[in-house]
Amino acid sequence: GATVDRGPRRMSWLFANNPAQSQEPPSAKVEQLCDRLATAKLLDDRRAAVKALEALSKTNQLEVGSRAIPNLVTVLENDRTDIDCVNHTLNTLINIMTPAVKVASPSSALPDSEVAVMFTEMFVKNMENVAMLLQLLEEQDFYVRFNTVKLLTVLLSNRPQKLQECTLAAPSGVARLMDLMGDPREIIRNESLLLMIELTKQSPAIQKIVAFENAFERLLEIIKVEGYADGGIIVEDCLRLAHQLLRNNSSNQNYFRENSCIARMTPFYAQLVSEAPSAWQPQKINNILLMLQLVRILVSPENPASVTGSNQKTMASLDFISLLARLAFLEAARPLMAEVLPALGDLLRSNKPNCNAVSQLVLPNGQPAVLMIIYTVFDSSRSFAERAAALYCFQGYIHDYAEGQQLLVSTLFPTGTQAAGALAAAGQLMCQALLTDKDRDFVLNWFAALVFANVLNGNRACKESILRVAIAHEAGKKAESLLAICALPLIKGNIDTQPRLAMGRFILLCVWLCDCPFAVKTFLQIPSVVGSLTQLMSDSALETNVLIQGMAALLFGLCTVFNDDTEPSYKRSALMEVVTHRYGIDNFKGRLDRLLKSDPFKLASKGPGMNTAKVEEAWVDHTTAEMITQMVAAVQAGLSGTAVSTMKKETAVDPASVEYHEMVVTQYKTLIQAQDKELHELKQRCEQAEQRERALQKENKELRAQLESASATATASAAVTTAPAAAATTDANHTHDHHQHHEGGDAAAAAA
Repeated sequence: GATVDRGPRRMSWLFANNPAQSQEPPSAKVEQLCDRLATAKLLDDRRAAVKALEALSKTNQLEVGSRAIPNLVTVLENDRTDIDCVNHTLNTLINIMTPAVKVASPSSALPDSEVAVMFTEMFVKNMENVAMLLQLLEEQDFYVRFNTVKLLTVLLSNRPQKLQECTLAAPSGVARLMDLMGDPREIIRNESLLLMIELTKQSPAIQKIVAFENAFERLLEIIKVEGYADGGIIVEDCLRLAHQLLRNNSSNQNYFRENSCIARMTPFYAQLVSEAPSAWQPQKINNILLMLQLVRILVSPENPASVTGSNQKTMASLDFISLLARLAFLEAARPLMAEVLPALGDLLRSNKPNCNAVSQLVLPNGQPAVLMIIYTVFDSSRSFAERAAALYCFQGYIHDYAEGQQLLVSTLFPTGTQAAGALAAAGQLMCQALLTDKDRDFVLNWFAALVFANVLNGNRACKESILRVAIAHEAGKKAESLLAICALPLIKGNIDTQPRLAMGRFILLCVWLCDCPFAVKTFLQIPSVVGSLTQLMSDSALETNVLIQGMAALLFGLCTVFNDDTEPSYKRSALMEVVTHRYGIDNFKGRLDRLLKSDPFKLASKGPGMNTAKVEEAWVDHTTAEMITQMVAAVQAGLSGTAVSTMKKETAVDPASVEYHEMVVTQYKTLIQAQDKELHELKQRCEQAEQRERALQKENKELRAQLESASATATASAAVTTAPAAAATTDANHTHDHHQHHEGGDAAAAAA
């Protein structure tokens, strides 16, 4: 076997200045013991020498490590059959490579961690040393296996990439480690789990090998035997390893699904929703939390769409939608709501069958699941994290789900509530939350604005339909359009005292007007709204509030870019003139750029969800930030003269939907009127052209008759005279002018 040489020469400088603290310093003792290891013929002598080195290594890490590593490796090679000798050697190596061991020499220039790492590098420099440790795992002795796993864990902690490389290079290295998970001795099994968690970090190659060594089946069997959520910390370790193998690994996710491992997760949740109500212990809550995170890994929007879609389909077939929805509203699971609802949201996202299923789902309390989710967003008794989680779940449900958007919009109309069935109360709930004046900090108004924005996002039919919603906002007053009511805080001019209310309304209005010219026209007809926006963009008192100025600029830009010039007072050219002359294109775009670079948007960009549990830090969530970013790009492109592409594929109107019938008829009437007007203009132009053609034909006929008469006169004159001038005069008669004809005839007669 290979040995590590030049140890004494490399390390001598570390302790060259150490004063002798006894007649026989530790370095001398180590030297003697190493010589005995190298020269002793009897196994008992070598065993005694290793045992003495083990004792010294506890207090003299530097001296033992700098001299003894080559001799210890030789012992593992040559004396493997002696269990005691092997265990003493493994313990010695663990001591000198563990940073926690204190260096006896106080004058050492290196801290403990650097010493341990240096000795680790000396050991793993030769890959055969790691391969030898992996071979030792075949020994059935408890202490040999336990100490070998412990040493591998220490090496992995100090030099992870190198140990991963050595493990991959060793024949059957990963397989030997996986066999430990089947060891009947729990402590070895548990230590091997911890080792595998570290070994698989950031190593797709090892992750794939581990998965194909039946890791998932073994992990799920351990979880089952241990009692699922009640299984203690061993279940936690199994789930952490499963996370490590599945996160951002499409190949392993496909393997997990195709080998029916998702089905083996079902009893975990079924047990929770069926057991008698009781308080859950912290470890149980932690295990459930990790299982929920496993669901989110499998249906993460960051996975390839095909992988996530397949996982969603499989989970839906196993009743995961109902299980998660019921778990979310269990009283015992209250501490987990902030994790259960996002998992449900990811399970629904961009999956129409799953969204259809949850739309029909009624919880044990008799309430529709979707209505309970919306109610949780608006429930002020809930923590901000729980409300944000409910919002994320709702966003997952409504994302790319036109039927859900139309269903919720229909609940805003008296005729639509009948078709909506159990969800009929949603419209009233949403409007009350949006318009309430009892929300002192305006968090409820803000949440409601985000819900409305997601209901309208990318669906022009819904945006146009909701323009017909009129509400009597104050008792005794005439009903106003919902659009005008939403714009009211921007017109009143008290935004500086109500920034959160303003931010919510800006978000809703921007989404509402984006890619919807009819909504833009209706918005521009609201008195004072354009003047208020220009004032907000110019107000020096708001210079520090990049959110308000940026959103005001975005809303004004949307009114400009998606303007179809049907509102005479504020045509696109007029609004462009304001942008160009009052602010300048670059200055205007700068407001939008600063908006996207502001701290709230930086926070929102970190990942899905709200990314903070503090309400004072939350102004936009990740989904809303993405929508605003897309709108900013559309406005900047439109202001630069680039054609603005459709923000999202338009949603077709359901012809069977009663609540949209009036809107559809209106749209077609407008289209037909425009086409009829154009046809009428074309007919008039055609009739004018025909009249002109008839007049030209008549004039042409008269001119031909005159020409023929002139030709006959010229022929008669030519018969009387042969003068050359007569012929020339006859040629001059070929004219279309009636008066020139007579003058030419007189000239010809005079010449004759």
